[in-house]
Amino acid sequence: MTFLNATLVFGTLAAIIPIVLHLIARREPRKVVFPSIAFLTKRLETNRSKLKVRRWWLLAMRIAAIAALAVALARPAIHQSMSLTWLTIALVVALGVALLAMASVAIVNGQSKNVSMGLAGGALAAIVVAGIWGAYTYASGPAVSVESNEPLAFAIVMDNSPTSAWRDAEGPRIERMRGIAVEIASRLPPTSRIAVIDRSMAPAAFSMDIGGAISQIEQVEPRQVVGPLASRIDAAARLLRTSDLESRQILLITDLSDATWDESLSESGLIDVLGQDSPIGLSIFDLGPMKGSNRSLSIPRLADATPASGVPTPISTTLSYSIYGVETEANNRTDDSKSASTPRSVAVDLEMFESDPSLPVIRDGVVVYPAVRSVDRTSATIEPGGSSDLLMTIPSLPIGTHHGRIRLSGDDAMPLDDVRYFSLSVLPPSRVLIISDDVDEAEAIGRVIASENSDKFQIERIGSPDLEAADLSEYDVVVVLDPVANVLTSNVIIDYARGGGGVLVALGPGAGNDATASAIAGNLVRRWRVPDPGAFMQVTSASSTVTDVVATDTPWSDFRIRQYWQVDLLPNDQTLIQYSNTDHPALFERTIQPDDAAATKSKGRVLVMTTPIPALVKTTRSWNDLFASDPWPAWLLVRQCVEYLSDRSDWNATSLVGRPTTIRWHETRTTDNAASDASRSATVAADDSTRLQLFPPSGASPIPIEVSPLASQVVVSETPRAGTYWLRGAEIGLGFSANLPAEAITDGRIDESRLDTIFGPQGYKITTQPKRIELSGNAANARVSLQSPAMLLALIVFLLEQILSNRFYRHRT
Repeated sequence: MTFLNATLVFGTLAAIIPIVLHLIARREPRKVVFPSIAFLTKRLETNRSKLKVRRWWLLAMRIAAIAALAVALARPAIHQSMSLTWLTIALVVALGVALLAMASVAIVNGQSKNVSMGLAGGALAAIVVAGIWGAYTYASGPAVSVESNEPLAFAIVMDNSPTSAWRDAEGPRIERMRGIAVEIASRLPPTSRIAVIDRSMAPAAFSMDIGGAISQIEQVEPRQVVGPLASRIDAAARLLRTSDLESRQILLITDLSDATWDESLSESGLIDVLGQDSPIGLSIFDLGPMKGSNRSLSIPRLADATPASGVPTPISTTLSYSIYGVETEANNRTDDSKSASTPRSVAVDLEMFESDPSLPVIRDGVVVYPAVRSVDRTSATIEPGGSSDLLMTIPSLPIGTHHGRIRLSGDDAMPLDDVRYFSLSVLPPSRVLIISDDVDEAEAIGRVIASENSDKFQIERIGSPDLEAADLSEYDVVVVLDPVANVLTSNVIIDYARGGGGVLVALGPGAGNDATASAIAGNLVRRWRVPDPGAFMQVTSASSTVTDVVATDTPWSDFRIRQYWQVDLLPNDQTLIQYSNTDHPALFERTIQPDDAAATKSKGRVLVMTTPIPALVKTTRSWNDLFASDPWPAWLLVRQCVEYLSDRSDWNATSLVGRPTTIRWHETRTTDNAASDASRSATVAADDSTRLQLFPPSGASPIPIEVSPLASQVVVSETPRAGTYWLRGAEIGLGFSANLPAEAITDGRIDESRLDTIFGPQGYKITTQPKRIELSGNAANARVSLQSPAMLLALIVFLLEQILSNRFYRHRT
């Protein structure tokens, strides 16, 4: 125990006052008839009686009242860890006070002396025991700091996730967050250690002083890519435990958005992190729910991410209109809510960046980006809580990578979803060679590939006898339909695949009835005949680029398979589609390794279908119904296979923030075969490299990237914000676009039951007022004030004194 105002303890010396008053107090005079001699004798005894103490009990009550008042004004406090011990001592003192009260009543009512003395003795014994016990606890227990400016080890965790960019009537939420953090930091004692931690993955560290912490706070901005909240709180706790200060506390400023407080927090073990041997106090400042209206755009959807030159490209997006925190019932609407709930007409612009070989560049310390021009515009009237699909058109573009954005006109509460970015790569036509002995089947597959994409693909056909004389290096994709055995084992196709080419093989009756071993199609075990009603295809790898568009809501059960080849797969083969009720592959991918890894920049890719397509002629018609009535799933699957093998699907240059993105460019080498590639790579010194510059959006400084002169792609691992990223040094306009995912901005909030699960019911305090944040350090070092119990005790003693004094000084007959 200690006293916050220790000097007031000396007020107990005022107990001398009732003693003096008792000694000098005059008794009430009485009229006595006595002789003159007797008068002299009585007079002597009266003068002596003034120095005697009568009414000892009343004197004791007055001394105790003054002492109790002095102790209460001294503001006693105990260490919280000793609260149970001091509570027991207080109960013993309460017992003594109760016995005192009973003794007082006995004296007032004129009870027997034995009863009064017994009660008084018991009270005295209880008080003596409590005093001795309290003195021992005071001497041996932990000390409590009496300084009002006790330094703290304090960490401010700022939840600057995307929702912190919300703007309402009070201004941007991030500014309010900074203001609260600055106010709390200013209240800390000057000798405190303070750390400012946001949602970035920067290491947690103490600031030099409070001024440095305030400077850090003022630089915090909304982040679109954030680290896990659990890891930031854990980093704050670990940092505080490195401090020698015993008082440790974390302040978390957040809006409790469920987009931030994901399910992983419940399994993060923060209860144990904050509640170890030296617990850390946690205060949560709730910024409140989002209020206002927000118009948002979805991520753009390109009809074709790799269109042909000279072909316009449709692009679509979804416009949404949401109202947060506004009462929508008619009888409760205010003027503001009525205006927010009315339909709004919204204008949307489609803009493209100019292709300028000299931009972006740094001029006078400022990044200058290519100019932007509007190429299309539309508008829509949208109801609150509704959405509308918008369709616009990108004009025909030359070969190369092009970037653009879709932008809402005007401002609203959330600026991050008012602009969406996209990129597309206009590629030269891909040359496709179909090897088939049946002209009708070759033409049917050619129509499937070139349907709606006649400018993207150039289709040619040869028969299997012409294969040995063909130069496959001129083609981007080779499609082999119902190949015979000598085609499957041909070195021409194998060398083409080893050189990085893409091959699509559709097995059929042409392979014969005997098992055949092929480096391209695998080991053919036997022809498998399925009893009626036949099998059907089932997608097993929905994440593949080939099957992602036919993985769901595709009626494969309507297209029966009656015959197929059973194939033994190699360990590295990947099954994309298999037949129902079996583990036999219907479509699998095989990677063909080059003979010399330095001879090519990419591995050959082979897709093998174990049943024929289109299966329209007499020899193949009985195998399957894939190209029967309304064969759109098979058509779509074939087009996806060719897109994948021609590398056109790998040129998607629109991504999400926070995800690694691959930037590709066309080969600049003029080699004709793998041998010349190998000789070229041998002449390049090991330390030779090409320097590229990555220009992030929002005027950030460019990032240098070192790549090999033989490289044709680079992986960008960090995309911290939405916008267009430009790569200079390879091709004009090279780069990609990144967008903030829609689920990053939601109006959902977690409740206190989730907080109880994460931190424990007693592990945190939540508030919405900065002045209610207690800077008390950790719970184990917190003071517990005894001023209120001491004042109550003093009041009880004063009441007992009043009862006794009224009894002794009342008029006597």
